[in-house]
Amino acid sequence: MKYWPISYEKYEENIVRVETAQARAVSGLREIIFKGELDRDRPLSEEPLAKRLGVSRTPIRHAFTVLEQEGLLYKTTSGRYHVKQFHLDEIRDAVKVRAQLEGLAAQTLVEQGMNRKIERQLSRCLEEGDKLLEDGTLSNGVLENFSVVNARFHGLIVEGSQNAALIRAYEMIIQIPFVSPHTVIVDKDVLDDDLHTVLATPFQRVSFAHTQHHLIVQALIAREAARAEALMKEHANIAQINMKLIEQNKDPETSLEFPGIRLIET
Repeated sequence: MKYWPISYEKYEENIVRVETAQARAVSGLREIIFKGELDRDRPLSEEPLAKRLGVSRTPIRHAFTVLEQEGLLYKTTSGRYHVKQFHLDEIRDAVKVRAQLEGLAAQTLVEQGMNRKIERQLSRCLEEGDKLLEDGTLSNGVLENFSVVNARFHGLIVEGSQNAALIRAYEMIIQIPFVSPHTVIVDKDVLDDDLHTVLATPFQRVSFAHTQHHLIVQALIAREAARAEALMKEHANIAQINMKLIEQNKDPETSLEFPGIRLIET
């Protein structure tokens, strides 16, 4: 199972600007799931969701695919989508495991020597991220497109390790909701205190994450294994911000399931 395209050419096809309707469908359906407004025992239906979000059924189908990658939905053998159940402790533990796996992947990639193809592809991820963020806003599908760049960046490093056991473990761990690098959640009330940096706006937090991308690539090119590992672990732990959002907004009457989180419009 791959969560990133094998070739950059295929990736480029996927990084086209997300249409407004698609972005609205993804963010809208994600918020509905977070608020616990969907019955987990019943398959999702395209038509009522399309009417509710004010889009056609095509963007809803796109949203199903995106949220399946994020681990919020799963598809049955009949092809119908359902909302996944998950637990805070499971997510918290998985985030820590992901950080260790990505750190090891970065270290391994340096030690065995990063080939020029991966270096070029990582550089193009940096260029695409720079381009997405150059206007200083997350509107018009920027956040959704950045999540694709982010997933591609992380996937290249893991895949580049050429460690089959590591790759299999990674593919399993990122299926847990909020753990995948495909998931980028922002909320205006959360400050990144763990990094001792006040990142007061969603754009600042996304921009900071992309700055870390640049530092990681610099360490990889310089063949600084320990630094690349440390930077990758620190970067992966940004997913802890997702945990802050979950814990701050979870229903106080339940200690396990996460029924709601408030998202901002981007």
